Amino acid sequence: ELYVAEPDGSTVTKVNDPTVNPNSDVDDEPVWAPDSSRIAYRSNESTRTGGVFVLRTVQPNGNDNVIVNPQGIVGNSSVSAVSFSWAPDSTRIAYLANQDDTNKNELYTSAAATSLDNEKVNGILPIGGNVSQYGWAPNGSRIAYRADQNNDVPYELWTATPTGGSITQVSGNNATSVNSFAWAPDSSRIAYVADEDINDIFELYTVLPDGTGGVQVSTNVTNPGFNVIGIPSWSPDSSRIAYVADLDANEVFELYTSQAAVATNSIKVNGTLLGGNVLTGPVLGAAPAWSPDSTALAFVAQQNTTGIGVYVGKANGTGTVKVSGATNTAVLLGPYEEVWAHDGSRLAYMADQDTVNTLDLYTTIPTGNTNIVKITPTPVQNNSLKSFGKWAPDSSYIAYVSAQDTADVAELYMSKPTGGNNQNISGALVFEGDVDSQRFEWAP
Repeated sequence: ELYVAEPDGSTVTKVNDPTVNPNSDVDDEPVWAPDSSRIAYRSNESTRTGGVFVLRTVQPNGNDNVIVNPQGIVGNSSVSAVSFSWAPDSTRIAYLANQDDTNKNELYTSAAATSLDNEKVNGILPIGGNVSQYGWAPNGSRIAYRADQNNDVPYELWTATPTGGSITQVSGNNATSVNSFAWAPDSSRIAYVADEDINDIFELYTVLPDGTGGVQVSTNVTNPGFNVIGIPSWSPDSSRIAYVADLDANEVFELYTSQAAVATNSIKVNGTLLGGNVLTGPVLGAAPAWSPDSTALAFVAQQNTTGIGVYVGKANGTGTVKVSGATNTAVLLGPYEEVWAHDGSRLAYMADQDTVNTLDLYTTIPTGNTNIVKITPTPVQNNSLKSFGKWAPDSSYIAYVSAQDTADVAELYMSKPTGGNNQNISGALVFEGDVDSQRFEWAP
């Protein structure tokens, strides 16, 4: 079920619809509207024949709980998992569903609290065609989406207005496939990874939302097997793009940045590696984590003989500093948006820094490893930490899920980023109850 809690745990309110089948579950990570007015969630309930997945929105106090996706002409269409996203102004929500054709996953938007204002965004898809990824322009003017709209595979990159129409292909016509994309924070350009030259080399491009002004910004490589991988990541000021690639040695993936609209201008951020690849998140190729002031990036690598660690590197390639302590076998950064405090004062990481094979949550300053704080207290069992930390919008707290007080019971906690004032937010849980380790979000 879905609950909303005050940060001090004083009030906890169940907000999912109490009238649906008792065997129904809140199935997906809840998503707050940017203005905090509503919460969206996916539910596998039997309010429609067959118990399909629907998309609901609800006020934080539990009022006005509505389904925003219509059944569609196919009847009982399902909203896809991890597929819904609010417009920046909170007036509409986008999602993927097989609403008009059971064999096609397409992109729709709906008004925030009704299914009566519902529109398909993408163009006509061929047999076998699907929308596989989309993203709102930060200013809400357009939606970019990745789809095999011309033919069934490869995937092109398109933009459209939020209610459909004005559809434009922005990737090159010769691309064998667009792998990933990201909007600039100021909505001025879109970065995407593709094999535009059909030579088995995936490179990084940027383009204007109307499809003009396209340029390759990663440095040319001539050997197949050298590629830009993963998801590009824009600096908060929209001036540069960070990405992972093996531009200098095949299968050695390192961290680079490029200027937003300058051809072939890759700059390496990390120092000399003593082994392995640069990790910019939970997995190789995850989106790199920019500092809020756009000057630096956090990454995991082995750059000295003491093993892997967390480093902060200057975006212009002028140097790196290790910010984590001595570790045993594991060091992890979470998703890029969860690494840095929003005010840039500290960053978070997980490591077995104190106990072998047991991860704890730490925060550190971005200028060195002289002020490292262990956030998680000594738990009742090893491997109690269940999630990476999520920063409060004002950077005053960091929240996480852990079984630190009761064995095998995962609860929600928050702590000051400099340690202390560690509080249980979720309160007492029922027997064998748990807080889902990924499905908790701060109100904006």
